[in-house]
Amino acid sequence: MWLGVILICTNPLDVRSCDIAARVGGLFPTEIDCRIQTKADVQYLTDTSTAVVRGKCFKILKNA
Repeated sequence: MWLGVILICTNPLDVRSCDIAARVGGLFPTEIDCRIQTKADVQYLTDTSTAVVRGKCFKILKNA
């Protein structure tokens, strides 16, 4: 399973202006699904704000 995470910074010169957003609607079944949605979310936020936005997908491992 994969988790999409987005870093949003309103001032790229000040780390205190950054927030992290994670998808709360559930995990993605594949890395491709995660990358497609995260990329779309980053593009939307970039187009509709002046913030610097970056996204990444992380593999979530099950406990053994």
